[in-house]
Amino acid sequence: MSYIIIGVVISPLWIKYDLPEFRDFYQQAISKSNQFSPEDVEILNQSKYLFPLLLSISLTMVRLWEIILNAAIMYFMLRVFAKNYSFSKVIQIALHLSVVAEILHQATHYIYKNTDLYLYDIAFWILFVALSFTLRDIKTVRIKLKN
Repeated sequence: MSYIIIGVVISPLWIKYDLPEFRDFYQQAISKSNQFSPEDVEILNQSKYLFPLLLSISLTMVRLWEIILNAAIMYFMLRVFAKNYSFSKVIQIALHLSVVAEILHQATHYIYKNTDLYLYDIAFWILFVALSFTLRDIKTVRIKLKN
């Protein structure tokens, strides 16, 4: 199960479990623990429905922060290679690359279920290198609008 929010694919932490299985696991963890008071257990039981929502929001923020950091690195690398792209254009490229990289990561995870290979970063940077070699040969074209 993945979430597509603002064009970014977010994979949840419970990627090997469906939401009902996650809630059952969460309930068992609460019931087995002896350190919670009955009031705390009631609050935790109610939060099992709020937790996936908060987790998806926090994962979205973390992934967007990661994309911005990757875009900053890409921006400086493109400047070194004398490509003058604006930072907003580099963020747009990073968003597109992150969607493709996440799809590759999810496909690899579904094909090879028992592996812990995190392919997102590898795919992102390989795609960036391939794209930067492609962009090296492209000339910038300015379009003049008629008044």
